[in-house]
Amino acid sequence: MQETTYDRSLTLLRKHLTPEQLRRFDTTKGFTCTGSLSKHDYFIRYGKKVVDESGVEYCIVPRSIGDIPELDAMLAKKLLIETDERSFLSTAIPDRWTPEHYEFRRRQQRGSNFSIILSLVVLLIMVMYIIATFMVP
Repeated sequence: MQETTYDRSLTLLRKHLTPEQLRRFDTTKGFTCTGSLSKHDYFIRYGKKVVDESGVEYCIVPRSIGDIPELDAMLAKKLLIETDERSFLSTAIPDRWTPEHYEFRRRQQRGSNFSIILSLVVLLIMVMYIIATFMVP
């Protein structure tokens, strides 16, 4: 019998789970892992959502060239949270914003504000040029 993509991804995920995570996965199709920075627990469940210990749900989808098996995506989320929680928090979209999330995103986006302002200035200059060109009597 040929092994399916699901079987291969299930085998890979199971190899990376601790015995406790494995027990929980077998009963709930999800497992808990600990963030590398905050040491908070995150529950990763089958699907796109990750829930932290305070109840905030995060939506995060790994970037890929094509569709990847959901179990591989779960493993990617686990590895990201356990090794680089900061990247997880800057990439994932929380469903319920807290002041800390807002401040973190605001600081993260501060650098991109300059490029937005520059684009608007260039656009304004172009519009003024077009108006001046067609308004000349």
